[in-house]
Amino acid sequence: MGIITLTMLIGLVTWVKLIDPIPQSQVIQKSNEIQKPPTKPPLVIPNLVQRLNERNKTITSFLCDDVKVKVWQDGSRYNLSGKVCYEKQKRFRLQISSIMGDELDLGSNDDLFWYWSRRDPDPGLHYAKHEDYGKTRLKSGFNPHFMMRSLGITEIVILEDTKIVETEEDLIIVYLRKNAKGDKILVSIFIDKSEERISGFIVTDINGVPQASADIQKCDENGIPIKILYVWHSENQALLLEFRKTELNKDISVQKWEMPNKRPKLNMADD
Repeated sequence: MGIITLTMLIGLVTWVKLIDPIPQSQVIQKSNEIQKPPTKPPLVIPNLVQRLNERNKTITSFLCDDVKVKVWQDGSRYNLSGKVCYEKQKRFRLQISSIMGDELDLGSNDDLFWYWSRRDPDPGLHYAKHEDYGKTRLKSGFNPHFMMRSLGITEIVILEDTKIVETEEDLIIVYLRKNAKGDKILVSIFIDKSEERISGFIVTDINGVPQASADIQKCDENGIPIKILYVWHSENQALLLEFRKTELNKDISVQKWEMPNKRPKLNMADD
């Protein structure tokens, strides 16, 4: 199995369902810029990236127990609630609930990552070791690895094969990667030059066709995200997380990084 989509959140009680078109991602409108030739030589770290990295080094954790969640699918919107916590480097957890109780648990600790959904047609706690990610066939955009980076508070690494494109508005960092299916993909970070903050992420295939995006729509004065829109373009689905009362650099209980006690437990690397 090992493939998760937002479909697993749908089928909720009717009083949270509203007719509403899927919102448009702003960052995806710049996806054609990913294909432009590099404007910076390899391994040269732009000053803007250095400043962002210095800021992000001061952030060790992100905790929000009050997250307003919206899900769009098939022309309808569903209102939910959630919690998000992240502790560098691999500890992450997104928990979503409805009036019916727990709906989704997507997480990662130092050794494993997992997901569980009440609506999963293949019920159980799906997990794998980090080193077995390539065996899981997880979608590029909806997994703990992408979700934790989309908070925009991790350091940006410039490698030998990293492409840097500069436009009038943005500095774009483009990485050539492979997804869990073994296909080549491009993962791009967009940095707003005027506001000096990460404004979004795009995952495309090797030809630049969008697969998923994370649009940081609103930040506080320190560049910490307040609102992030995720869009899965081939499925025409979207997820909006609005963070309220976020706490930084707070000690987070080790219990947060334990897999939930759900059964059956299914190792995605064995699929």
